[in-house]
Amino acid sequence: MAWYAINWVIWTTRNDVIFNGKIWDMEQIFEPTKFRVVWLVNAKWPNHNCSIGDLARLLSEGNILTRGRNTKEKMAWTRPVKGSLKFNTNGASKGYLGDSGIGGILPNEQGDVLVLLCKFVGICDSNKTELLVVKKAALIHVASRWCTSRLLPIEYDKRNVIKYITSPTDVPWRLRQLVIQTLNVLCKISKWEIKHILCTTNEKADSLAKEGILRPENFF
Repeated sequence: MAWYAINWVIWTTRNDVIFNGKIWDMEQIFEPTKFRVVWLVNAKWPNHNCSIGDLARLLSEGNILTRGRNTKEKMAWTRPVKGSLKFNTNGASKGYLGDSGIGGILPNEQGDVLVLLCKFVGICDSNKTELLVVKKAALIHVASRWCTSRLLPIEYDKRNVIKYITSPTDVPWRLRQLVIQTLNVLCKISKWEIKHILCTTNEKADSLAKEGILRPENFF
């Protein structure tokens, strides 16, 4: 599908440049191509939750798992295990480089919400935004009274963020400083882990992140 979408946009843009005198602009290729790929993917697999950025960076995200008749399409959020907390985090950006927000929710083992995070972080790309929320979650936990007594699992629905934190040598150069800063904060926490979860179990953090884009004042 991507092959057809890319070639169609290139062909129509070429015609505009040659016959209509328009100036060549890469955005005329990139943005319409993204739109067409997303439109085709959504038409083919309407229940597949994957952003165009994740699909481009991690092709494995495009794998469609077959579901049995008795398989539930949506997994429920679970409480933290006894003696630990759980920080569900997410980041959101408008476009490849645009207004961005981060969101998070920190409940205890009873399900009581201890922290809600909803913050505008400026103009960033999606990778930087997703790392900023992990750093902020770590900073919040370090400043809390639970820093040395509770295990902190950080749950995220983006595999690339987990890869950056667990394999810092594979991080793109422009993000290395931010990853190092995040790891330095995490080192101050006695017990922590970061793990991948499905998008359907991270909806609250996702909503807070999207709200953060439009929030004039930070909510914490």
